[in-house]
Amino acid sequence: MVPRGLFIYLAALLFVACKEKKKEAVEGEAVRWELSEINNGHSYRIIKALPFETRENNLLGLNLNVKFNGEGIFVLDEDNMDAVHHFDLSGKYLRPIALVGEGPGNVQNIRDFTLGDSTVIILTGKGDHSAISHFSFDNELLSTLEMGVIGGSFELMENGNYIVYLGYNLPFAQFRLNEITPEGEIVNQILPNDYKNKMLPMMEKNFYKNRGIVYFKESFNPNTYQLSADSLQLNYSADFGKYSIPNKFWELDIMQGFEMINTQGFANIVNYMETEHDAFFSVYVQQQRDVQHIQVVYNKDSGTLSKSTFRKDGNSIFYHPVGFSGEHELLFVAHPAYLKEAVKQEDFDPDLKSLILGLDEEDNPVLLFCKIEQRQ
Repeated sequence: MVPRGLFIYLAALLFVACKEKKKEAVEGEAVRWELSEINNGHSYRIIKALPFETRENNLLGLNLNVKFNGEGIFVLDEDNMDAVHHFDLSGKYLRPIALVGEGPGNVQNIRDFTLGDSTVIILTGKGDHSAISHFSFDNELLSTLEMGVIGGSFELMENGNYIVYLGYNLPFAQFRLNEITPEGEIVNQILPNDYKNKMLPMMEKNFYKNRGIVYFKESFNPNTYQLSADSLQLNYSADFGKYSIPNKFWELDIMQGFEMINTQGFANIVNYMETEHDAFFSVYVQQQRDVQHIQVVYNKDSGTLSKSTFRKDGNSIFYHPVGFSGEHELLFVAHPAYLKEAVKQEDFDPDLKSLILGLDEEDNPVLLFCKIEQRQ
């Protein structure tokens, strides 16, 4: 078994069989950055707090996948994955969508979800394949597509196709990314699994979508990308120095490989989000049981890089980023207890302080709208 301290989430083995043409990742004009050379140069200022209404059937943790549209806020608790929970834009709870269960209109499980123009789209693992199901915002099952591959995450592309991530799963997955039409045809395959015969099944968030553009990252890869109609464009390339994953990792069996990198320390991009103004990277640096969360921001307007560092056991209210909400504005989810402690130690806007002090520590997390502020 993989060491418990590792932050990646290992799942059941992923089986896939597909034979389509290969498309290479293209380099483009990538921004290259070196983690050790970036200064601690930004902080976050909370400009709004939105509590998620708490009900008996919607208790949420902090490991959340959060998406927005004009119909509200949609939340998947990745530690529970019992349903996609629908809130309105004020945080009021509306309903669960795509409930996991055996009843009619339910799904067997939820691997990932995304939003269509008028639907919630669910990725489900079904033994030796995956299925994609569309639900209305009223929780009506509209359609299901059975696919010939099994994936851990996916996103809806601008051309109407799905991009599905299969992962490092030789010998069953020859390519890690598969583009699939709404009819189930594989039309494009990217990122060949050309390393030695190693299987690393895991569950992770690989995609972030903004303004119709799909951005992509994967574990053990210091590069992050943007998907276009026929290729994968390299946007950023990170240098983690002594915490880089060594080539030897791919030559060892899974237990030896993880023992080696956990002992020497390693860095991994666990979150990559981008807008027209900023690119954001969550980098976990782990050695044995010690984990640092380093948040790197690339300000496109000024062309500058900065970072902030948080410890896993520090109960920081800025430890769990979930997306962008505006120009140089990030979203975080924070535990009410951590927020109430922060209010005692730092200056807060009076109205914001009053809202936070009125929270119950057992309530659902709070969505924080935070301005990224560069330090002088």
